Amino acid sequence: MRERWRRTTLVRSVVVGCASWLAVAGAAAVDPPPRFAPPKPPRVVELERLKAAGIRRLASQHLVLYTDLPSESSVDALPEQFDQAVPQWIAYFKDALPSDKSTGESAIADWRAVGYLIKDKERFVATGLLTDEVPQFLHGYSIDHEFWLNEQPSEYFRRHLMLHEGTHVFMRTQLGSTGPPWYMEGMAEWLATHRLRDGHVELAYFPRSRAEVPYWGRIKIIQDDVVAGRRHSLAEVFALAPRAYLQTGPYGWSWGAVALLADDPRYSARFRELAGAVNDPQFNQRLRGRFADDWPQLSAQWQAFIGEIDYGYDVAAAAIEFAPGEPLGDKSVEVTVDAARSWQSSKVRVEAGKTYRLTAAGRYQIARDEVDGRERIWWCEPGGVSIHYYRGRPLGQLTAAIVPDETLAVAATAKQPLWQPITIGLEAELKPETSGTLYLRVNEFPGRLADNAGELAVKIQSP
Repeated sequence: MRERWRRTTLVRSVVVGCASWLAVAGAAAVDPPPRFAPPKPPRVVELERLKAAGIRRLASQHLVLYTDLPSESSVDALPEQFDQAVPQWIAYFKDALPSDKSTGESAIADWRAVGYLIKDKERFVATGLLTDEVPQFLHGYSIDHEFWLNEQPSEYFRRHLMLHEGTHVFMRTQLGSTGPPWYMEGMAEWLATHRLRDGHVELAYFPRSRAEVPYWGRIKIIQDDVVAGRRHSLAEVFALAPRAYLQTGPYGWSWGAVALLADDPRYSARFRELAGAVNDPQFNQRLRGRFADDWPQLSAQWQAFIGEIDYGYDVAAAAIEFAPGEPLGDKSVEVTVDAARSWQSSKVRVEAGKTYRLTAAGRYQIARDEVDGRERIWWCEPGGVSIHYYRGRPLGQLTAAIVPDETLAVAATAKQPLWQPITIGLEAELKPETSGTLYLRVNEFPGRLADNAGELAVKIQSP
């Protein structure tokens, strides 16, 4: 495996029914990024032989694609859509590219990948486009400038797979390496997750619905694991060994780790800088160093993220400001809760066994839609609106959670109070079982915070 990995990116096949992928995380936490030899040029192709075998050639500025699929708009458009991805790859990796390649698409105008989109494997074997050099794979595989794709059950996932392997090829040939397994696969998944709007491909897209990304399934992987009690820490994701990717699970978790780090405004700049370290054998250690000062907060944010992840999840709006609270004493305080954000620290520390009264007031927007061409605002008060529910509670209802002081320090494994909110509504009494900081938010789908507006006032007092 080590010798093969030196020359290739990884076997990106998927085997269902293997032992738990977490059990094969192994020593990848200290494995260096693959040490690639200089990339080889693509193989020489005899066009007449391919034509006779029923394989046709599609070409654009940055991709030559050979396929035995019949001419059809979603297939024939793939090279042009690949070209649309190139400036987006350049823009993201700009600071990591050699200086002569970081000024835009024109700087790598002659760069080209070669892809093979396969329906009938035997045709590609017979013509020498698929040799023993390429291991068995279920979905896709890449070596240097070349990648191989098996036909997929949806147009979306076919395009996603092309962009995934294309990301590997771009990183491999332009950056010189791809980093450790979780970063390599997570970046490819994050960038390849896209939407097609008005004929244009937009990379690094967080899907708003399952219907947008048929057969993709990365969010479902995390949801199902969490429900089954398999919530994996960031450290566990970072420790994934190459052979773990013989199963589908790690692709979902690696995508999730990159999506959080790349989309959360507190972490995105530092994370992006790490693209320049893909050749560093100490990549994971460098990452931990970059986030050392706020690692407990990042770990807690990750646990909150995987606990509520869903289509349309707004990573920026769901960012939690982990601010420790001060004891209330005999006084009362009033705090403001923003209806358009997730959990917010009240900056009040509550003590175990002590009783507190919370009263809330305010009118805020919990949704906005359009009826007969006219905008309609859904107004809400702290008791919530019972027309719609989220996780068994009325939409917009005020909820609370008490985060013990030690939770941030052991966020990877601690029981997550943010997953089990306490109903407050217009008023409620709290008698905490543990001491900690009081957090507040209105009950809302994580993908629908964008159409919320306004705030409510919450008075906290000790009777």
